[in-house]
Amino acid sequence: MPIKIKWQMSHNPNFNPVVSEGETVTDKQRDYCVKVNAILPDGETPGTTYFYRFLTGNHSSETGRTHTLPDQRVNKIKLAVMSCSKYTAGFFHVYKEIANRDDIDLVLHLGDYIYEFGMGVFGDEDAKALNREVVPRYELNSLEDYRQRYAQHKSDPDSQAMLARHPLISIWDDHEISNDAWRLGAVNHSTDGSEGTFENRKKNAIKAYFEWMPIREPASDNSFIHRSFQIGDLVDLHMLDTRLIGRDQQLSYSNYTGLKTKQKPVHILNKTPKQFDSKQFHQDLLEPNRSILGANQEMWLERRLKTTNATWTVLGQQVMLAPQRWSVTKDLIEQESSEDSQELNMAMQKQTIKPELTKNLDAWDGYPVARSRLYDMVAEHKKKLITLSGDTHFSSAHNLVTASGRFIGAEFGTTSVTSPSFWDDVKINKIELEKRQLDFNEGMQFLHLRNRGYLVVEIDHEKAVGKWHLIDDVKTENYKVWLEQTLVLEGSKKDGLI
Repeated sequence: MPIKIKWQMSHNPNFNPVVSEGETVTDKQRDYCVKVNAILPDGETPGTTYFYRFLTGNHSSETGRTHTLPDQRVNKIKLAVMSCSKYTAGFFHVYKEIANRDDIDLVLHLGDYIYEFGMGVFGDEDAKALNREVVPRYELNSLEDYRQRYAQHKSDPDSQAMLARHPLISIWDDHEISNDAWRLGAVNHSTDGSEGTFENRKKNAIKAYFEWMPIREPASDNSFIHRSFQIGDLVDLHMLDTRLIGRDQQLSYSNYTGLKTKQKPVHILNKTPKQFDSKQFHQDLLEPNRSILGANQEMWLERRLKTTNATWTVLGQQVMLAPQRWSVTKDLIEQESSEDSQELNMAMQKQTIKPELTKNLDAWDGYPVARSRLYDMVAEHKKKLITLSGDTHFSSAHNLVTASGRFIGAEFGTTSVTSPSFWDDVKINKIELEKRQLDFNEGMQFLHLRNRGYLVVEIDHEKAVGKWHLIDDVKTENYKVWLEQTLVLEGSKKDGLI
């Protein structure tokens, strides 16, 4: 049965007076979600804060707060950036921290807002004790499955507090659909027909996403999620889809080594040097038309870069853009690993893990020609670039440099809200590894593998500042939070982060 919902907006939390109001209808076809594209009356000023609520019968929702984007001179803006919020892995302390801050203008979630996994797969060993087991308990596939998982996430009090306090701009990554998804399939979707077609699963996941997330639904039946936001004369924010719309299938090292392993740094080893077909691997990796965005989205971004002229260009996207190699050696592993560590036992079979085999092929490292096209695009239009990324479950920062050595901007990478890092269970001195990585990767300026948390990016016309806030434990209700690192990118200089 359809339900009529009244909505109201006001400059004041007591809704006196009401600035704008109206009615909408929701029903079972929309999972009883409500979303309003509110029209403000003439005379309202861009960059204004509003309070809003929904009413039906004698019931009222909690009051939310949002604001419109400014359209002229903007002196500064502060973004809270996060990704990878697995319900079973711990409490959403990050959401609580951001909800309690008065100085945040926009919240950006860069994907993996939910996870499609069922229980017993990843990061849920303490879920029962924490009372954070997911529903349904099995892997998501149907529309109802995805709807239930979103409903559970949205019922979390810290999630509700953050969303009521700040406006959210979100994009999906793979786990909103299925692990390591690309435009025609996913590693975590069976090809034997037992899970149905990937296209149907993707359709279910996307419908639930547009129902439950605060994002305008596409006018036509498509899955476009890339879009731009103009924040006055200060920031042109372009949110990209590196996951579904145009991504070609990821390469897999197992196709070139004969090893059946996961695409993670310590898993991919030079076990038998002659077994790795380096020539064919690089031929496929460097295929000229290979894309992570797709041709249409690349052309769209080119047009946006050409026609926008704010002081800073910010790209919000899912996976790491900067090149990265890993430097783990046999000596370090033997010193710090336990004998029963399955992942590291493999590493100890050879003297050194070959850097060639340590790329994350699901990130831009798996699409280097597409990355070069993006770098050239940014350089051609002379943009001051900041790229925001998630996915890795660790904190990082990189200077972005073209093949010719030209500095074009910086990447700020946020760790996860709760999702465990690959490195959490690796018995290795992580502080030492972080130091080695900084030496091993020329463009890397910061790396922290050990904690969950969030990123705040403060931008004015002279500089962009990244601040990494970390949390000591997401599995206890009492926790500590601290500022781990601050890095500055000055707009007038070309030598990178300081």
